[in-house]
Amino acid sequence: MEFVIGKYEKLLAVKVLHPWFKDGVCDYLTIEPDAPTKKLLRQMHLISKNYDGEINIITEINETKENNKVVQTPVSSFTKNQHLVFLLRLTNTRFFEITKLDITGFPKQVLYFSNNTKTAKLTFEKCTVTDNLIKINFDKGKVPVKEKIIAADKREVFQTDIDKNAAEFNYRFFDNETGLYTAVSEFAKSDKVQTQTFYYDPFIRKNPVIGIIDIDASAIKTINDDKNTFIIQFEKN
Repeated sequence: MEFVIGKYEKLLAVKVLHPWFKDGVCDYLTIEPDAPTKKLLRQMHLISKNYDGEINIITEINETKENNKVVQTPVSSFTKNQHLVFLLRLTNTRFFEITKLDITGFPKQVLYFSNNTKTAKLTFEKCTVTDNLIKINFDKGKVPVKEKIIAADKREVFQTDIDKNAAEFNYRFFDNETGLYTAVSEFAKSDKVQTQTFYYDPFIRKNPVIGIIDIDASAIKTINDDKNTFIIQFEKN
């Protein structure tokens, strides 16, 4: 068996597509890893490469030859519940003119893209960005019995019981790491829960974003695989 190191290949990619552009690639937006993801990439010796409307994550590979067949595998692999989070930033405000998009609540509410359906095209909804405070208002007669704050890697970072007469729930980030969090409201009926997604960054007001991209990377174990290219698809206005 022959063993070769020092070669690099694409592990995953995120692309922004838009039919207004001739080649379909939207260059009015850039994608960059957030601070925790940059740290993780360094620890795993992964490289991020930016192009117009695209980011590629490059990995060093192990290459073996077994029975005259070349087998390539990443040197590093992701663990269970490991997420890569990217920030979608605006480089040209004309983007809003050419795009069919509901930006109600912007800049406090931004687009939230994820691969939770395990398909190449990322689903999207909205999440709230904050530099400190999470605030959830309760409807009269619909007060949860408990609130939990869950980090992206599924760690529970906080929980508290809620008084039945409470009007709201507040949670302030102090020693928490920058990143995605989910507020989980649990009600008296054990099968009834509500969730809200938040992105916390103490400097978010200085560096506004229009979108958060959340890639659950735990299933990514192959290189140059089309299944590892994730697409954000916008519609033309």
